[in-house]
Amino acid sequence: MAQSGRNNRSFIIAMFLLVVLAGAAWYLHGPLKVNDGSAVASATDKGIVTMIAINDVYRIEGINDGKAGGLSRVAWLRQHAMAKTGAPVPLLHAGDVLSPSLYSLQGGFNGAEMVDVMNALDGAPAAFDPYFFTAVGNHEFDKTKCLGKGLGNFSDRVRESGFTWLSGNLDYSECEGWAPEGGKGKLADRAIFTVKGMTFGVFGLTVEFEPGKEAAARKGPQIDGAYIKRARELTAQLRAEGAEFVIGVTHLPWACDLKILKDLENSGPDLIMGGHDHVRMVHTSPENFGDGKNPYRAVYKASSDATDLAMYDFWRQSDGKIAYSYSARDMDMTAPKSATIDTLVQDWEAKLDQKICGADTGCLDRPVGTTAYPWKLLEHENRSGETRVGNWYADLMLEAAKDDGSFCESHQGVVSLINSGTFRLNYDIPTGAQLLDKHVRGVMPYGAKLSQLCVPGSMLHAGLVNGLSAPGAGRYPHIGGMRVSYHRGSDGVAVLDTLATTQGDAIKNDDTRYLLITASFLASNSDDGYLFHTVPEGERKALEADLLTIVPARLGDQAMTPAITPANQRKKELPGQTPSPSCKI
Repeated sequence: MAQSGRNNRSFIIAMFLLVVLAGAAWYLHGPLKVNDGSAVASATDKGIVTMIAINDVYRIEGINDGKAGGLSRVAWLRQHAMAKTGAPVPLLHAGDVLSPSLYSLQGGFNGAEMVDVMNALDGAPAAFDPYFFTAVGNHEFDKTKCLGKGLGNFSDRVRESGFTWLSGNLDYSECEGWAPEGGKGKLADRAIFTVKGMTFGVFGLTVEFEPGKEAAARKGPQIDGAYIKRARELTAQLRAEGAEFVIGVTHLPWACDLKILKDLENSGPDLIMGGHDHVRMVHTSPENFGDGKNPYRAVYKASSDATDLAMYDFWRQSDGKIAYSYSARDMDMTAPKSATIDTLVQDWEAKLDQKICGADTGCLDRPVGTTAYPWKLLEHENRSGETRVGNWYADLMLEAAKDDGSFCESHQGVVSLINSGTFRLNYDIPTGAQLLDKHVRGVMPYGAKLSQLCVPGSMLHAGLVNGLSAPGAGRYPHIGGMRVSYHRGSDGVAVLDTLATTQGDAIKNDDTRYLLITASFLASNSDDGYLFHTVPEGERKALEADLLTIVPARLGDQAMTPAITPANQRKKELPGQTPSPSCKI
């Protein structure tokens, strides 16, 4: 179930109450402990402790040219809550901090822009914020390698951080470039803090996004996928160390969060503030909320890019136990911004322009064309259904094929596939909207260099099963040159009913060869569960083509891809079984 709320009132912005924690160690296997001393609450909110939670925030400026989300709105709301309650307002971030964005990828800042702005969210960028905690997300390791290149991009950002990273199930010992010495940043399994006499414990868990890989093949550290075991251990440690109320700050699929609560009950956290799913949600445990058994135990998540956030008020009941209430706050154009953070964001925008444009100042704001139809790029649409713009990108990929007979001889068709996670803009663009250079870049901040592979039909079948089984996830596919109909089994896995080329020829689930055009990332990487990286070297070829440059040049050809109708639909889901939620990566 989902809940929403909106804060449209005007308030006086107050200065933050600053607590500086000096001499902090880099990595803490024991808990970090913070106490607010004797902060005085306002008359109306005496005894209330307010917390804010966000997750999966990739853009310092927000989305849609800053019209929604963004860290300046988060800062304003935190400042207001601080003034209202007269106490520190803990801020919890459930991971995915450093990437992907134009800044981290094409700008080459590797997340430095995000850490710089996050350091200023307490109003004192040079001071350590002892009430700001972030889980480690899988995207923190977009630009690292456990061996060789090493974890320098991540460890540098942690050293620069004026807040605590929660890392409850990661082991960095095998990786190179891990330099914990120096700096005020922290990495801790868990932490304890006290506000208004209430003592809270927090721990972090990260999704196992590279299961079974040896260090040489991993981008990041070793991740312990025994989430329930680690949650039990960390909760017990925090309670033994004095925590009255334990919060899991997790970057996991929601089904795993809910399983933690259901399986552990009183041995697990009292509340999970989660991320990774990118959409606002609430799941209670037990699901029949209000039966008297653990009535306050629940999983809450906000939407990505801080387009909304979760707010919590905690108080002590007459029986001495801590209770809480939850509300979701939309962060649209009506939500005020912090002028200080806005200025800092503008400084980084200027740095990005300089880095990408060089002497061609202002190139990111240069018009490149208009949309011929709605570009459905909001994540829940892009990652769960067929879109005309997704089909258009896939059709452009088909045109990039080098099919001159010298490669993949006697193939039975040319097809294309790209994962929806490559599309990162996260908002819809209406028909006739002017597209700027930064918009086209923002659709694919990773870029999308293309490769062609000679693959068996069985690999196409397996790839579509993999992608179609995960609506809402980044591996959900957009396709060209083929059509598929499918249904879901009770385990949620897609079962293909038909798979054929657009000419109507069945794509056989055997060794019959097909020419596949895909993103070079998918062609060489197993992160999204596709098997294209196993294609032998002689059956793969990098193309001198990148959607990042193809799309601006072809904006006048958007009509080449027709509107979606029942007759030309490329992905058709048939009635199937309703899957039970399961904790799968």
